[in-house]
Formats: sequence, C-alpha cells, structure tokens
Amino acid sequence: MRRHTRWRAPGTPSALHNNCSGKHTGFLCVACAMGIDHADYWRREHPVQREVRAAIEDMTGAVLGEARRAVDGCSVPTWAIR
Repeated sequence: MRRHTRWRAPGTPSALHNNCSGKHTGFLCVACAMGIDHADYWRREHPVQREVRAAIEDMTGAVLGEARRAVDGCSVPTWAIR
C-alpha cells in the first residue's frame, strides 16, 4: 500500500504493513517450494536461510562468511556485501 494511501485508510497500521511481513512470507514460500518443514525458517542453519545465502552469493559474487552476518530486528540473518 502506498504511503499516502495508508494514511487515508481506516484502521491502525499493523505488522502486515511492515516490509518484514513480505520478507517472512517469501521465506515461507521458499520452504513450501522446497518441500521442507518451515519450523524455525528464520534460523541461520535452516535450509531456507542457507538457500537465501547461496542466492545472494550467486547474484553478487560475494563470499558470505560468518564474519559478514548479523541479525536484523526480526531475527533473520542479514548479510553485509562488499
């Protein structure tokens, strides 16, 4: 929803209005597409996060070691790319 539209819409903004909801939905879709259990999909060792890491490495050519990993505000691994 575009920003100016959100301000005119009735109701109170919720977590669904945050970009994290789309990110997490995408992670769950990856788990479904892979045919794997989605439990703990946000943990760095979960196959979904390993797949995300591999995709970022493939797209950027960066090697994402543990020294380049942090955790964002909703517990998902976040990678620094140089």
